[in-house]
Amino acid sequence: MSVRIESNVLNVFNPATGKDVGTIPISTINEMNVIFTASKKAAVDYNISSLHYRGRLITKFRKQMVARMDDFIQIICDETGKKSEEAVTEIFTSVEHMKQAVKLSKVALSPERRRTGLLKTKKATVVYEPMGVAGIISPWNYPLILTVTPLIEALLAGNTVVLKPSEQTPLTVKLLKEVWDDATNVVDIFQVVYGAGEVGHHLVTTSETDVIC
Repeated sequence: MSVRIESNVLNVFNPATGKDVGTIPISTINEMNVIFTASKKAAVDYNISSLHYRGRLITKFRKQMVARMDDFIQIICDETGKKSEEAVTEIFTSVEHMKQAVKLSKVALSPERRRTGLLKTKKATVVYEPMGVAGIISPWNYPLILTVTPLIEALLAGNTVVLKPSEQTPLTVKLLKEVWDDATNVVDIFQVVYGAGEVGHHLVTTSETDVIC
């Protein structure tokens, strides 16, 4: 365990040294509902945005992550107890996945023609549409890559995202959210809620999320 839950606050510490790292208030149900409402509203436009626009956002995000690499290394090591080499590997893997996901989305999410069999005068096309608001719960052991992977894929598919990081490693995702806001200026497309089981339960059971990744 690398967190103490006290008085509705997550107190994070380094499991290797026992040193306190930081605190984050646990999201209340009312705060979560405000976030869901904002995410739902943002989805109206984002769900119909172009792949080109989504790819540009992710590219800006990726470049800002690289610029803040030292900050990511520090926070990953602090709240997981990992060595810096492991944190560097996680960052490089994350940004490479982002780069490749943008490229692959242009193929994977493009409309596809289908044969119509005996209906020779007809045309058939498969069109991929966003679900709406995607809820994500990410684990603690690789707090960056196992957050970035579902996050980027949900965003590229046109969904807005409400994400709950593990209560063990929330600070990496807090930094990730800060980087997203700075890089894109579209804060409601990707939002974060913090807490343990109760927060996760509300995220997956509320009618405001359309898909859980």
